[in-house]
Amino acid sequence: MGYMTNNYYQILGVPRNARFGEIQDNYRRLVKKNHPDLNPHRPQDEINEKMSLINEAYGVLSNSEKRKKYDQTLPVLNKEGKINADEFLRDLMKNLGITEENSLRKDYFLIPENDYGLLSALKTAYKTEGDGEWRILRSENDKRENLPKEFYKVIKENGKIKISRSIADWREIKDRNKDIIVADGVYCKKRNMPWDTLVSEEYLFGINRYSMEDFTKFPTHLEGYIESMKSLAQKIAFEKGEIDVAKELMAIKCYVEFNPKNTKIEGVSLSPNDLDKEFVPKISFENFYKKLKDSEICVKVRDDSKAKEGQYKGSFQGGSGESLG
Repeated sequence: MGYMTNNYYQILGVPRNARFGEIQDNYRRLVKKNHPDLNPHRPQDEINEKMSLINEAYGVLSNSEKRKKYDQTLPVLNKEGKINADEFLRDLMKNLGITEENSLRKDYFLIPENDYGLLSALKTAYKTEGDGEWRILRSENDKRENLPKEFYKVIKENGKIKISRSIADWREIKDRNKDIIVADGVYCKKRNMPWDTLVSEEYLFGINRYSMEDFTKFPTHLEGYIESMKSLAQKIAFEKGEIDVAKELMAIKCYVEFNPKNTKIEGVSLSPNDLDKEFVPKISFENFYKKLKDSEICVKVRDDSKAKEGQYKGSFQGGSGESLG
């Protein structure tokens, strides 16, 4: 069973069980939103690419036979209507030619430099009683241009943890300091957000992803990567002794290795185009915990378990402080 890169349901912003009327309504809304006459300032090639995806998705989902065949390529849903993560990952790895036996070859972690700070913040959030918020600073080793100081935000609310991230490094250098443009709602009214806004999961890989003009620049396998980082952090926080992280490492390696336009893996020969990609060090298992400890660069800015709403613990300078979602 193979999996397609573009999820047609996500492109049209409808659930898997959507009826034809809902699919048609969303298609018409997206066509109107992305009409060239209504977007004179957007690059023509960007509009064409987006419309191509929308038309491709509608062409499949509006045809009952094509939709039935397409659904057979998607992960199986459980009784709650959610993806069976274990089966999805197992089939994905099989299609990529990766097995449990060879997935951990060379015995090292492939986690982007900045994301060790994220992993440390997630571990802290899971171990913390009550809710809170943590901001993660960009690594001092990250020398790329035009990037914000704050790279991630971790929020814990009612025991549930969500992540927000800067999207600046997924843009071209010349475009990194431009406002983020989002078109929300039925009428797709555009709004501008500061370039260093931390974008929430709903806009990074959720149903609101396609309301962002930058969505075509987002890396693939992002949702699986974020969920695997959460799972890895949870295991590190609570499990003792030797822990089984094979599934998480497979998903993390998949994210890094299938996004060469965004990441530069240690040991691979450099080219001029690689200088502005995020560095991914190869960290051996025995050095992993030391690397994690050295990367504790998160700042807790809200402690809901001890402070009333609106009160903050500690302070932080840098970044817009805004978030999307």
